[in-house]
Amino acid sequence: MQTKEGYRSNKFTVCSALSASAAIQSLRLGKEIHGHIIRTGLDSDAFVWSALLDVYGKCGSLHEARYIFDRTSGTDFVSWTTMIDRYFGDGKLDEGLSLFSDFLNSGIKPNDFTFAGVLNACAHQTAEELGRQVHGYMIRTGFNPYSFAASALVHMYTKCGSVERAHKVFNWLPKPHLVSFTSLINGYAQNGQPHEDLNLFDLLLKSGIRPDHISFVGVLSACTHTGLVEKGLEYFYSINVKHGMSHTADHYACVVDLLSRSGRFKEAEEIINEMPMEPNKFLWANLLGVVEFMEITNSPSGPPKL
Repeated sequence: MQTKEGYRSNKFTVCSALSASAAIQSLRLGKEIHGHIIRTGLDSDAFVWSALLDVYGKCGSLHEARYIFDRTSGTDFVSWTTMIDRYFGDGKLDEGLSLFSDFLNSGIKPNDFTFAGVLNACAHQTAEELGRQVHGYMIRTGFNPYSFAASALVHMYTKCGSVERAHKVFNWLPKPHLVSFTSLINGYAQNGQPHEDLNLFDLLLKSGIRPDHISFVGVLSACTHTGLVEKGLEYFYSINVKHGMSHTADHYACVVDLLSRSGRFKEAEEIINEMPMEPNKFLWANLLGVVEFMEITNSPSGPPKL
């Protein structure tokens, strides 16, 4: 008979082996370990089942993963969360959301991983109504405001265009993460609210959280739409000098747009020529398009009649 210590050791060894199989996407190895699990009587453990689901899901065998899930009868949040996550990871959002609906009716309480996965899927599909239902469920059952699930709420609302609702959630968070800041900054930028964007970015800097590449895209876009050229240039150069990050192609595109719209074409061209990466045709097209527009609007005869 296997001792309790031996069972525990074997369980963790098997889970580690399954995790490695999933990482290298080796379905053959995963099936061999599955056979060992059945032979050694480890097929009643929830974490072992979850690791098996992960292997089959990541190796593209969702049918087998679902077969295993159905055999476990979804008796724990681990298997539910893993199966839902595998559907989302494979791009099968409808199946994932449908399974989450079943999860809520199962009587088992989801955890932060489950909430975050479903909210990100809602954001991807701009399914705000479902996202609001998930939000309501989270409030009724209680959830950790410091968790990444709370940040996923902000992200979901901004992606669905409900920036004000996202800001209400953001204000409720005791200590917002960078993800929450970045989601809201870009949400304001995309919804044409540059002043709110700039205020939020200043709040991010004062919080001591280091901005990331994406948050700088949002604030540079806000500077463009408010005509704050010098402020935008200050942010652009701080990316490298103050924050020690490399400029991305998106950062260059934003600052070229910023300079072009203010008529500073020579500076825009100089920045393009100094780019460490090859500028794409859209960057040049943007600059030339603004130049052409300026020439037309400043012409004594006005724009050509069509």
